[in-house]
Amino acid sequence: MKRLLLMLAIALMICSTAIASGSTESKYEKTILSLDKDGTVEIKTDAPQITVVRSSHPDKGSVVLSGNGKSNYNMSVSESHGNLSVKIKHKNRWFFRVFGNSSAQLTVTLPGDWANGDLVLDSVSGSVNILDPISADRLAWSTVSGAIRFEHIDDSGNVSLSTVSGKIEGEQIIAQRAAIESVSGAIEIDSIETDSQNLLEVSTVSGRIKLPNLKADKIIVESVSGAIECNLPRQYSGRLKLKTVSGAIRTSLTSRVFESSENHTRSYTFGDGNGSIEISTTSGAISIVE
Repeated sequence: MKRLLLMLAIALMICSTAIASGSTESKYEKTILSLDKDGTVEIKTDAPQITVVRSSHPDKGSVVLSGNGKSNYNMSVSESHGNLSVKIKHKNRWFFRVFGNSSAQLTVTLPGDWANGDLVLDSVSGSVNILDPISADRLAWSTVSGAIRFEHIDDSGNVSLSTVSGKIEGEQIIAQRAAIESVSGAIEIDSIETDSQNLLEVSTVSGRIKLPNLKADKIIVESVSGAIECNLPRQYSGRLKLKTVSGAIRTSLTSRVFESSENHTRSYTFGDGNGSIEISTTSGAISIVE
């Protein structure tokens, strides 16, 4: 019994120390000066939150890394040929994992003249927040248990957004091609526009999909048990296929030729174009309007 009480007392002392260090530690800031205007920025982190902002000045390749909670994490920075790689990993101490500072975060400030590069963000346990409009040759953002939030993705090449249990939400994507997927989180993006020759893919397992403004000729939207709400692209010309196993299908389509309805599948034709839109669920409802 005495031994157990002693162990509990030691554990409480350790936890108190961890909490105290997390609450009193100072913020940190690091500036990197070697990023090319079209360089790659890659961030892999265990920190609870990544925030990306754009500087209002060109800053000549200057990237600023700032945040708090650094005492609970190991951070390594690698610079090579105008590219930047940052890795942040939680220290291997169980009491910090349980009782440490949960508000730790990383803010990445990109130079105002950075464009046409790659921005790769990989978060294990936190959200990804893009607070300013951004354009790049490749955007690849992923989280395991956090959300992805952004404002405008403009004039970009390849866009890939994925979460396991977090929501994906944003105002606008304009890109050559885009792939957006979530396992159990919702996907809600106000507007998506992709190149007419490339495929737009949006998928979830159990999350809701809401896409009120689409501009693409080749679209696949899929969900297992989540509902899908879409607006048909304006002046769309091509085929539309809606398929569900046990969910309802609701449509409000006027300028179409109805082709067939069988085996829980409805097919439509609009104009004489080569567009192709396929929307499918297993048990979720489908709602599409013009």
